[in-house]
Amino acid sequence: MLKSKYLSVREQNVIKLIALNYTNKKIAKELYMSESTIKSEVSNIIKKLNANGRIHATVIAYKNRLISN
Repeated sequence: MLKSKYLSVREQNVIKLIALNYTNKKIAKELYMSESTIKSEVSNIIKKLNANGRIHATVIAYKNRLISN
């Protein structure tokens, strides 16, 4: 079960880039944020989605229509 039904807009942007196989460094550059901020966002996403990692979080987000193609 998801801890939060929704991801914030920032988290949605991050998970979309994770789905495109972007590294934290590349996501940070794309979104004009620090790499440490992105690491924190990724951790928050994983916790919110009760996922085991980045790829699992992406799968959960797609299955629950939290992000779309």
